[in-house]
Amino acid sequence: MNNTPENDLVLMNEHQEDTKEMIFGKANKKRLNRLVEIIPENTNLLVDIGCSHGYITDMFRKKAKKVIGIDFVPAHIEQAKALFPDVEFVVGDAVNFTLNEPVDVIVASEIIEHAKNPEIMLNNFYNNLKQGGVLIITTPNSRSFSKRIKLALGMKADSVPAHLSYFTKKSLQEILIKCGFKIDLFSSNKEISLKNVYVDCLNDELSNTFIVRCIKGDKIC
Repeated sequence: MNNTPENDLVLMNEHQEDTKEMIFGKANKKRLNRLVEIIPENTNLLVDIGCSHGYITDMFRKKAKKVIGIDFVPAHIEQAKALFPDVEFVVGDAVNFTLNEPVDVIVASEIIEHAKNPEIMLNNFYNNLKQGGVLIITTPNSRSFSKRIKLALGMKADSVPAHLSYFTKKSLQEILIKCGFKIDLFSSNKEISLKNVYVDCLNDELSNTFIVRCIKGDKIC
């Protein structure tokens, strides 16, 4: 994937130096466990968008007969192939990749917020999924407890330069429905954080990260 205006993405530099320790650290543990949990059993083909070095992609093999990891950074794909030779990895663009076989499940974890126009990305996911296929996404909650505290203190709620789109529960539901998806599960990582202190939270609208599973249906427009 080239970093061009056509692909409607920016280079996600903060992901380039991901390590296994960072990926499976406390900040991501609940999100990753929940991701694996909600993947349908006996999935034939699962596609992991933004697979980076392949650590999470390899986890998905527990639930899918075949897994393909897609990332737009060639160096990531080279490393992923070396680490996990039994998994297929492809250099590709989240907004215009095309596969020649029906996709049962697409997982896009912490990806949609990097798109200038997330509707274009979601439409491409829709087009690659078979009818009745499953899309699972996670994305930061723009109205999480920690972000509300930052705003109250006059701080910037989101300091990640590569985050271009922001979602509340309502806005995320609306764009998914507009792009033809039926929301099957809307949850969160059930956690809030302040200065790297993580606390359980049962309120999805205050939690750090939304976790959504939806089904490909009919577009409304």
